[in-house]
Amino acid sequence: MFAIAVTVAIVIGFFAPSAIATPPSPPAGKHWVPALAEEFNGSSLDPTSWSTCYHWFNAQHQGCTNSGNNELEWYKSSQVSVENGHATLTAMNTGTTGVVKDLQGNDVIKNFPYRSGMISTGGSQWMDAAKRTMLYGFIEARIRVPEGQGLWPAFWMLSADYGWPPEIDIMEILGHDTSTTHMNLHWNDAGNHQQAGSSFSNEISLSGGWHTFAVDWQPGKLVWYVDGVPRKALSSAGVPDRPMYVLFNLAVGGDWPGSPDSSTVFPAKMDIDYVRTYDLVDGA
Repeated sequence: MFAIAVTVAIVIGFFAPSAIATPPSPPAGKHWVPALAEEFNGSSLDPTSWSTCYHWFNAQHQGCTNSGNNELEWYKSSQVSVENGHATLTAMNTGTTGVVKDLQGNDVIKNFPYRSGMISTGGSQWMDAAKRTMLYGFIEARIRVPEGQGLWPAFWMLSADYGWPPEIDIMEILGHDTSTTHMNLHWNDAGNHQQAGSSFSNEISLSGGWHTFAVDWQPGKLVWYVDGVPRKALSSAGVPDRPMYVLFNLAVGGDWPGSPDSSTVFPAKMDIDYVRTYDLVDGA
């Protein structure tokens, strides 16, 4: 979800389709312990697990945005709902006001042409401790993404200490190309931002139907899955070795997808059926 940087030499592999169990078999001497099992079966988010903004939530304007990407939405809790067994993030072309920082670090009121929703297991306000984190393990979500120019649904992870990088992008899909899943890792190398990224092209569009996206995160290695099939493997010293928290958001506009146009249908919705995490611990 952040700016693209230089890619360094690492090991990346792609896999042919093959059905797997969820989660995959652990390495020798390790086993999986279920951690978070969020099924969204209630009528609202569990506030002990979920926030509806980044930790830089602005209380005066009741929301937040990711200005580093020049996004066009202001995230508001009113754009998040839970019903019928899933959470829904709704983007609307209804303008609102928010606040961004100028180059001197001052707050500047800004008009946003769109409002949208996000959820995160990070803190609810500035530098609040993350609500749920994991350090190594398997995380999977079942998601239904929208289609439309300028839409940017994402499922990703950030560091629980709020430093950036690292960042693990489990799934990013651009609304004008919903057959392509983007998977990325960002990390810091001696003060320099590095990125390793690739994409997987599905035979069909992923919009409108339910699909699972996951990552198996182990020391020095990441494996990404789409619909239960491993699609990318990465071995690198840049793989995070610190606790991370998870985010889902439906961005509108920004440097990467570009702005919506007359073909984009609003309201647009990103649905999340479940989120399941497993910790990787010692022992058979």
